[in-house]
Formats: sequence, structure tokens, C-alpha cells
Amino acid sequence: MKWFLPQASDSAARVDAIFFTVLAVTGLVALAIFVLIFVFCLRYRRGANVDRSGAPSRFLPLEIGWTVTPLVIFVALFAWAAHVYGG
Repeated sequence: MKWFLPQASDSAARVDAIFFTVLAVTGLVALAIFVLIFVFCLRYRRGANVDRSGAPSRFLPLEIGWTVTPLVIFVALFAWAAHVYGG
């Protein structure tokens, strides 16, 4: 059984590689978010004996990390796709 249609151009393999990379990245991010939601729902559910006081209102390294990391990933994917599109 064939999984893909025949390639109709020379750049089809490169476009497919971009597509599956984006699919894998978004799938991993969605899975990570789901796992974190599940863990936090169990850990901090009502009635659990968990210390909720003293939570930091700001943590600059974390904020920079979750801003810069996706930015670098998306810019790299954009540059890769622009290179394939232009060349």
C-alpha cells in the first residue's frame, strides 16, 4: 500500500520534509501541553494538600525561555521553507 501520491515536481520531497517536520513539531508541542495540563489538574485539584502560597509573580528566565525558544524554532522553519520555495 502506497502512503503518498507520486511526486509531481522536483521539489516535492523537500516540501514533504517541511510538512512532516512542522507536523512533528506541532504534535510534540500539543502532546507536551496535554501532559502538563493533566499533571497540573491532578496535582492542584481542589482538596489536595499542596502549598499554593508564595508563588512567584514573575520569573524572567522562564518568560524569556518560552518566548525565545518558539521564536527560534519558527524562524528556522520559515527560513527552511523560504529556501525551498525560492530555490
